Amino acid sequence: MKIFYIAGPGNVVGTYRHYLKGEHDPGQVAITYSGQFFDVCRELGLAAKVVTTYPDGDKIAADGIEIENWPAPWIGRRRAAYYLGSLAYHARLLAAIIASRADLVVHYDRDHWFLLAPLRLLGVKLLPTLHNRLWAVERPRRGLQGLLLRLNGWYFRRCSSGVMCISEDSVGELREVAGDALPVRTFCPSYPPGTFVDSPAPAEAPRRILFVGRVEVEKGALDLVDVAARLRDRGRRGLVFDVCGDGSALEEMKEQVRALGLEDSFHFRGYTGRKDLPGAFQASFAVVIPTRTVFAEGFNKVVVETILSGRPAVTSAGCLGSPELSGAVVLVPPDSVEAYADAIESLIDDPGRYDEVVRAGDDLRARFYDRGAGWGACLKGFLLDIFPALEARRGEAARADSLT
Repeated sequence: MKIFYIAGPGNVVGTYRHYLKGEHDPGQVAITYSGQFFDVCRELGLAAKVVTTYPDGDKIAADGIEIENWPAPWIGRRRAAYYLGSLAYHARLLAAIIASRADLVVHYDRDHWFLLAPLRLLGVKLLPTLHNRLWAVERPRRGLQGLLLRLNGWYFRRCSSGVMCISEDSVGELREVAGDALPVRTFCPSYPPGTFVDSPAPAEAPRRILFVGRVEVEKGALDLVDVAARLRDRGRRGLVFDVCGDGSALEEMKEQVRALGLEDSFHFRGYTGRKDLPGAFQASFAVVIPTRTVFAEGFNKVVVETILSGRPAVTSAGCLGSPELSGAVVLVPPDSVEAYADAIESLIDDPGRYDEVVRAGDDLRARFYDRGAGWGACLKGFLLDIFPALEARRGEAARADSLT
């Protein structure tokens, strides 16, 4: 049996090279979805082809798994160039899937899920995996966007064998466009035990407010400068905003910091990897995830990593999955600089409230260290439902392992 896995933009070739050596990908903090995919293939004795949009065009083939990076420069383009690029990409996917003689396609997409519908006529099973919102909170669901949502809803409802969803938020959106009959399983990000340490926040000044992620306008990075300015104008001193990440808006963000005279209030750390990121969380007082509603956000792992580190996360319902973590996060109205500033002040002025938010995370942390709640377990559950004969193959693989 063979699976064709259409992954996202990550460097799956690099991850697989580490996997073959029995290593966790050092460039990733969470357990990668591709690593979990490799585990499932190994456990069930499955062959696979994997395609990503990572930009270097690399490839690898070993132990029954073939991986290719297909650079996709069209993703960053606008309007006609984007849609034409997507059509060409999906046509290439269709040809590759048919040539591979795959039995099942596990696939990630953003806007054009329905373009794989012809495979259903050929008897190929289709299993979408939702990691992002189906639409931006602020985006109108009419015109072209409304048409795409209706087509995707039809595809999920009529063509897929089920859908893997990263949160109950995404399940709700899926049900809205595809109905209630569709089989759905949820999963959550998974982390190696001990990745983060839950310890008290530093007592000494300055209080460090942490931002982790791509420095982009839609991720709210520039709003963070306005938040810092509001707090300064209210007389708040002794606050430093640590920015861990890079992106296309980084220079603009630095320029705004200089223009507002906030140089002493910002520390730009650049990309921060697995080795140093836990320390950045431990040094922080709180973490802000200010994603704007113009962006169809995925499940932001920074929220989880904040909870695992025993810190309060300040974000909005525009961040997928945040309402499910209610209590362990401070939710504010989306896109409101004033509300983010108010939330930070409330955590400073009310130690009881701060401790309450941190304690609310105690009951949530275990699930993110539980591989049984992760993407791989979700995939395996669907595979055993769709192909019951795999249960016997799993038993054979387990017996073979016991003899080695």
